[in-house]
Amino acid sequence: MKRAVLVLFLLLAGTRVAHAQKLCEFPVGPSGGAFEVLVHPLYVTDFDFKEKLSPSVVVSDLRGKDYTVDFKASGTGLSVHPENEKARPANFNAETSSGSIKVSVALSVATDHKQACTRVIFNKVTEAEAFRRRVDEQVQEETAKLRGELEDLKKDVDRQVRQGVDEYLADRVLLRHESVAMNAIGRSDDVVVRVGEVLYVGDDAFVFFQVENRSKLRYRFATAQLLAGRKDEANAVRLLATSRGVPEAGTMGSIPVGTIAQGVVVVRQVGRLRGQSLALVASEPDGKRQVRVDGIVLR
Repeated sequence: MKRAVLVLFLLLAGTRVAHAQKLCEFPVGPSGGAFEVLVHPLYVTDFDFKEKLSPSVVVSDLRGKDYTVDFKASGTGLSVHPENEKARPANFNAETSSGSIKVSVALSVATDHKQACTRVIFNKVTEAEAFRRRVDEQVQEETAKLRGELEDLKKDVDRQVRQGVDEYLADRVLLRHESVAMNAIGRSDDVVVRVGEVLYVGDDAFVFFQVENRSKLRYRFATAQLLAGRKDEANAVRLLATSRGVPEAGTMGSIPVGTIAQGVVVVRQVGRLRGQSLALVASEPDGKRQVRVDGIVLR
């Protein structure tokens, strides 16, 4: 029984390692190249040059620094295995017999075995192709780096904006925060608009209203105005529509038959309007199906 459990464990462990194996390919131009390769003691990393190596391969630095090195019987590559995770960085130089591939390889142990290369292939390419690939890799690395920096910057800007908004609201609330009930109603074509509350924050006012659709057609809410005479004093309008989905063009949302939607109009510096009789006018696009609520007085 114990033996069966041990065999099962080894099979599962082997499966996990297999999933983590990584192929690394490097283009090498006629002038050669220098490459950094991550290895790990969980793996034996194979280096494939696709043609026979020159006897001048220098691996003495590896064998003196906690690495095991073996040459393939075919003579076209070698394998490297770090003895443990504390193996020191090391280098080796290799060249093929034809001289078409010349490389200097710097090895270091990966902190995460998933980052390590289990097979390394050196591909012979033209100098122009090697240069193009190096540029592409550098562009990809720099792009990924910039994306990360931009994401961090965006998070910092969002945090600063939120902080500024919170501080602004805190200052406004300290100056004045008062909720005043109101009962102003307007009707038209079985659509009813009620203004039931005004919230004062600092020198601004938030006029809350409801739109009840008693008609047989959905109400396509476009906007609401807060009129002082003929001038619209609304700085912003928002509607919490009862319909789902993206609002159609020119509307803030639809109000289905038999439902009630909540909305608010924001008015800045209400002191200049204090005591005046204002009117809230809700409408569909192009001013259709207007509903007017008179008698709104701000304090």
